[in-house]
Amino acid sequence: MPNPCHSIGFCPICGDGLCGIRIYKSDDDSTYGLIVCDECDAVWTEPDLTAKPYFPDTEDERSPIDGQPIWGVSSHWADLRECALLGWLGNIDPILHCHGQQPADDDPLDSPAAMDNSLQRSLDNHRMAPPDIDNDEKTS
Repeated sequence: MPNPCHSIGFCPICGDGLCGIRIYKSDDDSTYGLIVCDECDAVWTEPDLTAKPYFPDTEDERSPIDGQPIWGVSSHWADLRECALLGWLGNIDPILHCHGQQPADDDPLDSPAAMDNSLQRSLDNHRMAPPDIDNDEKTS
């Protein structure tokens, strides 16, 4: 199984895994995300590793939201666009973030070509801005 491309941190439970963002498609065609450790399979329903995780049954790992398989065919590691649609871009750890491994991640620091304005604004807000330098500091 491939590693997550967009992780929010190392797993606080096992200490070895990456807590990656997975996207799921429900029967009603809606989508939702889960944070899943790629080693111990601990699951969070929000991108907050300080919250109590859910531990699926190891014999039949299912989503706590709609009961579909954690590693089923209707789920995958989220690409950058999907992370933006979930509103979780700001939770991605930039050190653990991969570059270019998934279809919508050709250049995660540049804008993908076919984005609408609201998604573009989300990506722009996620980028690191240069620090503000006070004009007094420049002259000293």
